[in-house]
Amino acid sequence: MALGVKYIQLRSLEDLVKIVAASPMSFIQHYFDGRYHFYFINVLFAGGGALIYFVKSEEGIDKKYIIFDSIRGRILFSDSISTDANARTIPLIEVERQNVLPEGL
Repeated sequence: MALGVKYIQLRSLEDLVKIVAASPMSFIQHYFDGRYHFYFINVLFAGGGALIYFVKSEEGIDKKYIIFDSIRGRILFSDSISTDANARTIPLIEVERQNVLPEGL
């Protein structure tokens, strides 16, 4: 029995980064619909359901990576991978087209 897709809109990109940093998820997807930037991750369930955490923003990130410093709780943006042992490098995957996020979110 397919459970469908559920959506959770987070308050900030920082919240999304914290979810990724605390999970086996290793990247964040980015989609620009011409008006808003959507940053999101998909969590798939064995029964066919999915949960999508997302952040909607008028401003985009112009870097390739998000660096999360787990000791200081800081988030930085970079075009290169961090070599800091206390930092988690999270790639931003650019989505050209999608049918995951419905219009009007």
